[in-house]
Amino acid sequence: MFPSAIRLILLIQILCALVFLSEFIGQVFGIKALDLPWQWHEYIELSAVAGLLIGMGVTIYTLRTTLVRNKKVEEQLMLASGEFEKLLTLKFKQWQLTPSEKEVAHLIIKGFSTSEIANFRGKSDGTIKAQSAAVYKKSGLAGRTQLLVSFVEDMVDHAQDNQS
Repeated sequence: MFPSAIRLILLIQILCALVFLSEFIGQVFGIKALDLPWQWHEYIELSAVAGLLIGMGVTIYTLRTTLVRNKKVEEQLMLASGEFEKLLTLKFKQWQLTPSEKEVAHLIIKGFSTSEIANFRGKSDGTIKAQSAAVYKKSGLAGRTQLLVSFVEDMVDHAQDNQS
């Protein structure tokens, strides 16, 4: 739905609410804001109800559309996440990483620093640096940035291949 149409419907709903509020205040306090024939009051109230019903319909439509879109995006994200994990497993196997090196590489890709990885794993910074160096050597990459970029490039290439 176009933003201008949504704004128009919202304006109609606001006007409808104001009509009902003025009618309520008029009845409770005996104040007649407008001295209109009863037929006009009925037309105004029917228009207000129609505006509120249209607003409800648009709200339901928008909510359904949003929920369907969110579900689709979540499914795509799960697929991408699964594909990324498959790619990690494949690359780590190709590079013949040890279980410790795999864990360190995974944490590097997630963006953790050497000291954070050392804390997570209960190891010294030196051990993590040595394992990181082994990952870079086995992968043929120069460092943490190239490691991450290699996976991003592979995922982009994979996505482009699937679109063709």
